[in-house]
Amino acid sequence: MIYGRRQGRKLSPSRKSLLQDLLPKFQIQVEEGKPYPLESASDVWMEIGFGTGDHLMLQASRYPNVLMIGCEPFVNGVGSLLGKMAEADTQNIRIFMEDAKILLRALPDESLGKIFLLFPDPWPKKGHHKRRFVSLETLALLWKKLKVEGTLLIATDHPSYKEWIQENLENFSGFERIWEDAGPPKLWVTTRFQEKATKEGREAWFVELQKK
Repeated sequence: MIYGRRQGRKLSPSRKSLLQDLLPKFQIQVEEGKPYPLESASDVWMEIGFGTGDHLMLQASRYPNVLMIGCEPFVNGVGSLLGKMAEADTQNIRIFMEDAKILLRALPDESLGKIFLLFPDPWPKKGHHKRRFVSLETLALLWKKLKVEGTLLIATDHPSYKEWIQENLENFSGFERIWEDAGPPKLWVTTRFQEKATKEGREAWFVELQKK
């Protein structure tokens, strides 16, 4: 289930054109409850909540033979990514605009080499904690879809969400921690959300996990 609004400021005519003309070429459509067959690729990676698409574009440009799936329901973010894709003529990104869990359930088991969950909405109010993406249920789903020794990278700048993630990881035995609190990986671009957190005095926390 997707919570919150799906569009922010009014879209420019160029962004509207990209959503109308370019999005259908790269958009993944999934009927809930039915399997989704993946395209042939050397590997498949997924980013859940790609924001404006900077990190997804970096990965796609560095690994052109890897199929990158970006999940993002926010229309403005999708428009931003499409603009970057059009400028760079990027062909190895696919976009899913619904709840990422719908697509995850439709994908073949052990089909993903990497999953990125970067700065998800912390839903800080206690009554909204059930909306957080990280839970024992979703960790089990991510584990199921990752290949053996596949990796999951999680980042947050929200202290209570960090504690929430750590608590859930302690209660799920399917992952081994490769590193944490060590800063971002070598191939990294600072996201808009990370820049905002830094200006507000919040430090980003990273944890990389490997499927056992």
